[in-house]
Amino acid sequence: MNTPGYQDFDCDFSIFSKRDATKENIKNTIAMKFKSTFSGDEFSIPTMLYEPENANGNIMLYLHGGGWVKGGIDSHDCLCRKIANALNIRVVSVEYRLAPQYKFPVAPNDALDVYCGLCEKIDFENIVLAGDSSGGNLCAAICIKLREIKFHHLPSEQILFYPVLSNNFNSDSFLKFGHEINLTKSMMQWFVYQYTGKDLEDKEMLSNKLLYPILENDMSVFPKTIIVSAEKDVLFDGQSLFAEKLQNAGVEVDRITIKDSKHGFMTFGESHAKYAKVALDWLKNIRI
Repeated sequence: MNTPGYQDFDCDFSIFSKRDATKENIKNTIAMKFKSTFSGDEFSIPTMLYEPENANGNIMLYLHGGGWVKGGIDSHDCLCRKIANALNIRVVSVEYRLAPQYKFPVAPNDALDVYCGLCEKIDFENIVLAGDSSGGNLCAAICIKLREIKFHHLPSEQILFYPVLSNNFNSDSFLKFGHEINLTKSMMQWFVYQYTGKDLEDKEMLSNKLLYPILENDMSVFPKTIIVSAEKDVLFDGQSLFAEKLQNAGVEVDRITIKDSKHGFMTFGESHAKYAKVALDWLKNIRI
């Protein structure tokens, strides 16, 4: 693979473990072997492919949330099944390496490795990026990196569920919802510290667009963007500003705010199922 800035890429996608998206009791996972151009070490990234019965020709790379420090295939298994069935799309869930053991930028580099591997080894019409919370943050970071390395296959769209996008921890939404138990201001600060190993006021981190994608000057690096926001979320204002910047740059944006919902509602099970259903029904309708 001769992509500038991405030499010596190596992976094996010869076997994909499939999990029927309509069944709950099938658990198979495989590891895809990579030699990372960025870190130079060898590592394995567990992945899962969800393939609904009548899947279309597209494929989705799904990056889980969890503040970059927790989560994985199992934590987002139910959500990936629902997305696969609702959107009739193959979904590849990625268990990238987590902080604090693996700090920024390991997670976006892992995700980028898998993205490029999919493009090289798997047949599809379009590739979609999707993720929740910190996973949505990684989706946006990948878009920036793909343009930087001049990669030949860009995503057709990105679907972001209540993503981390902004470096403003004193916005109105942080002030208003900073004590919501789902994601408090102090929790967000802790997550960032674990992820970067740096203080929130560290100038290098505050100005890093791979950490805070809203800082990207050329918003055309992003594809069509779909944002699903929780109404009562500290991250709400950052999502609003990101959507505004995209619109001003002429990038197509669709956004919905799920009334009364809180950060993380897509993975909170039955107690928040009604909010997840609204989001998935809306996604299905706008993508027909």
